[in-house]
Amino acid sequence: MLKKNQRITKKREFDLIFKKGKSAYSPLLGVKSLLNSLTLNRYGLIVSNKVSKRANVRNSIRRKLRTLLFKLDSNIFIKNDIIIIVSPAAKNITSADMEKQLSVLFKKNKLI
Repeated sequence: MLKKNQRITKKREFDLIFKKGKSAYSPLLGVKSLLNSLTLNRYGLIVSNKVSKRANVRNSIRRKLRTLLFKLDSNIFIKNDIIIIVSPAAKNITSADMEKQLSVLFKKNKLI
């Protein structure tokens, strides 16, 4: 579980990262990142209704992502705001595949 100070929650913060951040995409996931002035990384997760109409499916994907972020957080350079976008093709993705995709996208964005 991400701590409250490690979450991106405000719309204006999301908009700023989308406007000025670096991006990397794969067929299943997308990552947008931007440097921040804090001493820690903050994360935002976007799993839309296009992925699944059922909330329990979207929430299970979010839980998988949070556990992976908790595991990968020590490897990521600090002072970044990171948004992870899940595409509809990722509906039945396993945790191992998600971890591989995230690590590749983090390397493309020079976060690892």
